[in-house]
Amino acid sequence: MKQFHFILQAKGGVGKSFLTYLYALANEHEPSVLFLDVDNSTKTSDRQLAFLRSQKRVAKLSLFNERDKQDRQLLLRSVLELSALSYNKYFLDFGAPESEQLPALLRRDIPAALFKRVEQQTQGQFIFHIVIGGNTAFKPCIEYLVDVVTLLGQLFPVIVHANQYGFVGPARSDQQTVLQQFCQSNAIPLQNFGNIDADSEVGKQIIHYAQLGKGLSEYDFLERMLMEREIEQLVTEQSNAGH
Repeated sequence: MKQFHFILQAKGGVGKSFLTYLYALANEHEPSVLFLDVDNSTKTSDRQLAFLRSQKRVAKLSLFNERDKQDRQLLLRSVLELSALSYNKYFLDFGAPESEQLPALLRRDIPAALFKRVEQQTQGQFIFHIVIGGNTAFKPCIEYLVDVVTLLGQLFPVIVHANQYGFVGPARSDQQTVLQQFCQSNAIPLQNFGNIDADSEVGKQIIHYAQLGKGLSEYDFLERMLMEREIEQLVTEQSNAGH
Protein backbone atom coordinates (compact mmCIF):
# COMPACT_ATOMS: atom_id res chain seq x y z
CA MET A 1 0.00 0.00 0.00
CA LYS A 2 1.27 3.43 -0.91
CA GLN A 3 1.69 5.96 1.88
CA PHE A 4 1.40 9.74 1.70
CA HIS A 5 2.98 11.55 4.63
CA PHE A 6 1.86 15.18 5.00
CA ILE A 7 4.22 17.21 7.22
CA LEU A 8 2.30 20.24 8.43
CA GLN A 9 2.22 23.28 10.71
CA ALA A 10 0.86 26.76 9.94
CA LYS A 11 3.38 28.34 12.33
CA GLY A 12 6.67 28.87 10.54
CA GLY A 13 10.14 28.08 11.87
CA VAL A 14 9.18 25.15 14.10
CA GLY A 15 11.17 22.41 12.35
CA LYS A 16 9.00 20.95 9.57
CA SER A 17 11.86 20.93 7.08
CA PHE A 18 14.32 19.49 9.60
CA LEU A 19 11.88 16.66 10.36
CA THR A 20 11.58 16.03 6.62
CA TYR A 21 15.38 16.02 6.40
CA LEU A 22 15.55 13.38 9.13
CA TYR A 23 13.04 11.22 7.25
CA ALA A 24 15.12 11.70 4.10
CA LEU A 25 18.30 10.56 5.87
CA ALA A 26 16.42 7.57 7.28
CA ASN A 27 15.31 6.64 3.74
CA GLU A 28 18.47 7.72 1.93
CA HIS A 29 18.97 4.27 0.41
CA GLU A 30 15.30 3.48 -0.23
CA PRO A 31 14.69 4.17 -3.94
CA SER A 32 10.92 3.78 -3.62
CA VAL A 33 10.55 6.89 -1.41
CA LEU A 34 9.93 10.33 -2.97
CA PHE A 35 10.21 13.68 -1.15
CA LEU A 36 8.29 16.76 -2.23
CA ASP A 37 8.88 20.35 -1.19
CA VAL A 38 5.43 21.97 -0.92
CA ASP A 39 6.69 25.41 0.11
CA ASN A 40 6.41 28.22 -2.39
CA SER A 41 8.21 30.75 -0.19
CA THR A 42 11.36 29.46 1.55
CA LYS A 43 12.32 26.33 -0.44
CA THR A 44 14.24 25.16 2.64
CA SER A 45 13.34 21.51 2.24
CA ASP A 46 14.34 21.53 -1.42
CA ARG A 47 17.84 22.73 -0.46
CA GLN A 48 18.22 20.30 2.42
CA LEU A 49 17.29 17.33 0.24
CA ALA A 50 20.00 18.06 -2.34
CA PHE A 51 21.67 14.69 -1.61
CA LEU A 52 18.65 12.92 -3.15
CA ARG A 53 18.58 14.89 -6.41
CA SER A 54 20.96 12.60 -8.27
CA GLN A 55 18.55 9.75 -7.50
CA LYS A 56 15.61 11.82 -8.80
CA ARG A 57 13.89 11.37 -5.45
CA VAL A 58 13.15 15.00 -4.61
CA ALA A 59 10.69 17.22 -6.43
CA LYS A 60 8.90 20.53 -6.13
CA LEU A 61 5.12 20.70 -5.78
CA SER A 62 3.33 24.03 -6.04
CA LEU A 63 -0.24 24.63 -4.87
CA PHE A 64 -0.35 27.95 -6.71
CA ASN A 65 -2.23 28.29 -9.99
CA GLU A 66 -1.28 30.24 -13.11
CA ARG A 67 -2.54 33.45 -11.46
CA ASP A 68 -0.05 32.94 -8.62
CA LYS A 69 -2.91 32.28 -6.22
CA GLN A 70 -3.16 29.29 -3.91
CA ASP A 71 -5.58 26.66 -5.18
CA ARG A 72 -6.38 24.29 -2.32
CA GLN A 73 -7.80 21.63 -4.59
CA LEU A 74 -4.51 21.34 -6.48
CA LEU A 75 -3.40 19.18 -3.56
CA LEU A 76 -6.04 16.57 -4.38
CA ARG A 77 -5.16 16.50 -8.08
CA SER A 78 -1.44 16.31 -7.29
CA VAL A 79 -1.88 13.40 -4.88
CA LEU A 80 -3.92 11.48 -7.44
CA GLU A 81 -1.22 12.05 -10.06
CA LEU A 82 1.52 11.01 -7.65
CA SER A 83 -0.29 7.77 -6.85
CA ALA A 84 0.21 6.68 -10.46
CA LEU A 85 3.99 6.84 -10.09
CA SER A 86 6.12 3.86 -9.07
CA TYR A 87 7.08 5.14 -5.59
CA ASN A 88 5.69 3.47 -2.47
CA LYS A 89 6.09 6.36 -0.01
CA TYR A 90 5.72 10.10 -0.46
CA PHE A 91 6.78 12.72 2.09
CA LEU A 92 5.27 16.16 1.44
CA ASP A 93 6.84 19.04 3.39
CA PHE A 94 4.31 21.88 3.49
CA GLY A 95 5.28 25.49 4.02
CA ALA A 96 3.42 27.50 6.64
CA PRO A 97 1.06 29.18 4.11
CA GLU A 98 0.32 25.84 2.44
CA SER A 99 -0.24 24.18 5.82
CA GLU A 100 -2.71 26.91 6.70
CA GLN A 101 -4.81 25.96 3.68
CA LEU A 102 -5.40 22.35 4.80
CA PRO A 103 -7.99 23.25 7.49
CA ALA A 104 -9.60 25.61 4.98
CA LEU A 105 -9.76 22.79 2.43
CA LEU A 106 -11.40 20.44 4.94
CA ARG A 107 -13.76 23.10 6.26
CA ARG A 108 -14.89 24.73 3.01
CA ASP A 109 -14.19 22.47 0.06
CA ILE A 110 -13.58 18.81 0.77
CA PRO A 111 -14.71 17.53 4.20
CA ALA A 112 -12.85 14.61 5.74
CA ALA A 113 -15.32 12.03 4.43
CA LEU A 114 -14.70 13.15 0.84
CA PHE A 115 -10.96 13.42 1.51
CA LYS A 116 -11.19 9.76 2.54
CA ARG A 117 -12.61 8.94 -0.87
CA VAL A 118 -9.55 10.56 -2.47
CA GLU A 119 -7.37 8.34 -0.28
CA GLN A 120 -9.30 5.28 -1.40
CA GLN A 121 -8.91 6.31 -5.04
CA THR A 122 -5.11 6.29 -4.60
CA GLN A 123 -5.35 2.82 -3.02
CA GLY A 124 -3.02 4.21 -0.40
CA GLN A 125 -2.94 5.69 3.08
CA PHE A 126 -2.81 9.34 4.13
CA ILE A 127 -0.83 10.08 7.32
CA PHE A 128 -0.79 13.56 8.84
CA HIS A 129 2.32 14.67 10.76
CA ILE A 130 1.82 17.82 12.84
CA VAL A 131 4.99 19.54 14.09
CA ILE A 132 4.81 21.37 17.43
CA GLY A 133 7.25 24.04 18.58
CA GLY A 134 7.55 25.28 22.14
CA ASN A 135 7.88 28.60 23.92
CA THR A 136 6.12 31.44 22.03
CA ALA A 137 5.35 29.11 19.11
CA PHE A 138 3.41 26.68 21.26
CA LYS A 139 0.01 28.40 21.34
CA PRO A 140 -0.44 28.76 17.56
CA CYS A 141 1.01 25.27 17.06
CA ILE A 142 -1.40 23.60 19.48
CA GLU A 143 -4.33 25.58 18.05
CA TYR A 144 -3.47 24.30 14.59
CA LEU A 145 -3.19 20.75 15.90
CA VAL A 146 -6.61 20.91 17.57
CA ASP A 147 -8.18 22.34 14.43
CA VAL A 148 -6.75 19.67 12.12
CA VAL A 149 -7.56 16.79 14.47
CA THR A 150 -11.13 18.04 14.84
CA LEU A 151 -11.63 18.41 11.09
CA LEU A 152 -10.12 15.01 10.26
CA GLY A 153 -12.60 13.39 12.63
CA GLN A 154 -10.51 10.29 13.38
CA LEU A 155 -10.71 9.18 9.74
CA PHE A 156 -6.95 9.43 9.24
CA PRO A 157 -3.90 8.65 11.39
CA VAL A 158 -2.23 11.68 12.96
CA ILE A 159 1.27 11.75 14.45
CA VAL A 160 2.47 14.69 16.54
CA HIS A 161 6.17 15.63 16.49
CA ALA A 162 7.45 17.84 19.30
CA ASN A 163 10.61 19.74 18.38
CA GLN A 164 12.61 19.48 21.60
CA TYR A 165 14.90 22.34 20.66
CA GLY A 166 11.94 24.71 20.88
CA PHE A 167 10.78 23.63 24.34
CA VAL A 168 12.96 25.89 26.49
CA GLY A 169 12.41 28.29 29.36
CA PRO A 170 10.06 28.21 32.36
CA ALA A 171 6.99 27.26 30.30
CA ARG A 172 8.61 24.09 28.95
CA SER A 173 7.18 21.64 31.48
CA ASP A 174 3.65 23.07 31.36
CA GLN A 175 3.59 23.08 27.57
CA GLN A 176 4.82 19.50 27.34
CA THR A 177 2.17 18.42 29.84
CA VAL A 178 -0.59 20.11 27.81
CA LEU A 179 0.64 18.42 24.63
CA GLN A 180 0.95 15.01 26.26
CA GLN A 181 -2.55 15.23 27.74
CA PHE A 182 -4.07 16.24 24.41
CA CYS A 183 -2.35 13.39 22.57
CA GLN A 184 -3.32 10.85 25.21
CA SER A 185 -6.96 11.92 25.26
CA ASN A 186 -7.13 11.67 21.46
CA ALA A 187 -5.04 8.48 21.16
CA ILE A 188 -2.46 10.27 19.00
CA PRO A 189 1.19 9.13 18.98
CA LEU A 190 3.59 11.78 20.27
CA GLN A 191 7.17 11.70 19.00
CA ASN A 192 10.12 13.87 20.00
CA PHE A 193 12.84 15.08 17.67
CA GLY A 194 15.42 17.85 17.45
CA ASN A 195 17.24 16.99 20.67
CA ILE A 196 20.34 18.80 19.41
CA ASP A 197 22.04 21.76 21.05
CA ALA A 198 22.23 24.25 18.18
CA ASP A 199 24.56 26.47 20.24
CA SER A 200 27.26 23.81 20.56
CA GLU A 201 29.98 23.41 17.93
CA VAL A 202 28.67 19.99 16.92
CA GLY A 203 25.12 21.33 16.74
CA LYS A 204 26.20 24.26 14.58
CA GLN A 205 27.98 21.87 12.23
CA ILE A 206 24.88 19.67 11.96
CA ILE A 207 22.78 22.69 11.01
CA HIS A 208 25.43 23.68 8.46
CA TYR A 209 25.46 20.21 6.91
CA ALA A 210 21.65 20.15 6.79
CA GLN A 211 21.56 23.54 5.08
CA LEU A 212 24.01 22.24 2.47
CA GLY A 213 21.82 19.20 1.86
CA LYS A 214 24.45 16.63 2.80
CA GLY A 215 23.72 12.95 3.14
CA LEU A 216 24.68 11.08 6.29
CA SER A 217 27.84 9.59 4.76
CA GLU A 218 29.22 13.14 4.34
CA TYR A 219 28.99 13.91 8.07
CA ASP A 220 31.97 13.83 10.41
CA PHE A 221 31.93 11.15 13.11
CA LEU A 222 30.46 13.09 16.06
CA GLU A 223 27.81 14.81 13.98
CA ARG A 224 26.89 11.54 12.28
CA MET A 225 26.60 9.77 15.65
CA LEU A 226 24.11 12.35 16.95
CA MET A 227 22.09 12.28 13.75
CA GLU A 228 22.00 8.48 13.78
CA ARG A 229 20.54 8.73 17.28
CA GLU A 230 17.85 11.10 15.99
CA ILE A 231 17.08 8.81 13.07
CA GLU A 232 16.97 5.69 15.23
CA GLN A 233 14.53 7.35 17.61
CA LEU A 234 12.37 8.55 14.73
CA VAL A 235 12.25 5.12 13.09
CA THR A 236 11.61 3.33 16.40
CA GLU A 237 8.78 5.65 17.39
CA GLN A 238 7.34 5.47 13.88
CA SER A 239 7.28 1.68 14.18
CA ASN A 240 5.64 1.85 17.59
CA ALA A 241 3.03 4.30 16.28
CA GLY A 242 2.02 1.76 13.68
CA HIS A 243 1.09 -0.84 16.27
